[in-house]
Amino acid sequence: MRHILYILILAAALGACGKKESASEPELKPEELAAKAATTAYDALYHGDTQKFLDTRLHAADMPQDFRLAMLQSLAQHVAQVKSERQGVNKVEVTRTEVDPSLGIIQVFLLLSYGNGTQEEIVVPMVEHKGQWCLK
Repeated sequence: MRHILYILILAAALGACGKKESASEPELKPEELAAKAATTAYDALYHGDTQKFLDTRLHAADMPQDFRLAMLQSLAQHVAQVKSERQGVNKVEVTRTEVDPSLGIIQVFLLLSYGNGTQEEIVVPMVEHKGQWCLK
């Protein structure tokens, strides 16, 4: 009888370990996490933080320094061109996400709203790497 009691106590303790302590913060789905990371990256880019944008790329830390500098220059030129031609990006928002299990990616569809009133939808492939969502 004592063994059954110990098993019930152990089962209850293990069951309690898996429960969230706070019901106010529901766990986000992978699609939501990927969308948030993509939005944060593109917001940073169009606000001039090319370094932060580049750091969200998969294996960014492994880039050779010369390549990294060239990428930063290219990103800065892109941002300047968008400011010149379209008066910058006012808003970045997620329109939808699609999970592609065969490639192991989540495609995030972002709507860029430009300062001149035009909009453009882009597709951003995201991949999870070491617990972080990265631009592929």
